Amino acid sequence: MDRHTLQSYDTHGRRYAEKWLSQTMPAETQTAVRAAFRPNERTVDVGCGSGRDVRWLVDAGVPTQGIEASQTMLDVARAAFPDLTFSQDALPTLPLTSGTFTQVLCRNVLMHLDPSQQGEAVERLLRLLEPQGVLLLTWRTDTAAGVARDKDGRLYAHVEPETVEAAVRTAGGQVRSRDTAQSGASGRALAVWVIDAGR
Repeated sequence: MDRHTLQSYDTHGRRYAEKWLSQTMPAETQTAVRAAFRPNERTVDVGCGSGRDVRWLVDAGVPTQGIEASQTMLDVARAAFPDLTFSQDALPTLPLTSGTFTQVLCRNVLMHLDPSQQGEAVERLLRLLEPQGVLLLTWRTDTAAGVARDKDGRLYAHVEPETVEAAVRTAGGQVRSRDTAQSGASGRALAVWVIDAGR
């Protein structure tokens, strides 16, 4: 993850988390999860933030653990949901064992990576999956070409669909669906992709 973005989440994370924990998983993500994920399959939420979506998934019968880069956000998630499992790590590396999960959720994280790292991140997410596993990947599409930062210093880099497609091919996966949605939480335009692992 971009260094300044991580610093921002460590500094302002409790403020962000207060807002997110007052909401449920956005409707567009719920819809995509219900269509793409199966219950009772090992699942990970990469970039889980406050842990809100991990809670929703577990309550929906999808056993899920969360991975988060920010120590502040991790502390919030563990305090809010002490019965759930969270660990600290960050894209693009994620030094976890390949083939560990059947399902991966990565919601609105790619934009916090430098464009030069986005393809590597997608490849790594796919390699976390068992053969025939599924990756649900979302990112904001309203970012301008190049990179920009918000007032707190968080990076919002443009994500080129061609970068994602090339990474999927390299990892031996296949894009099952490419949808767009409007975030019910922020009103932002999102890409919502379901990607099948190969092998």
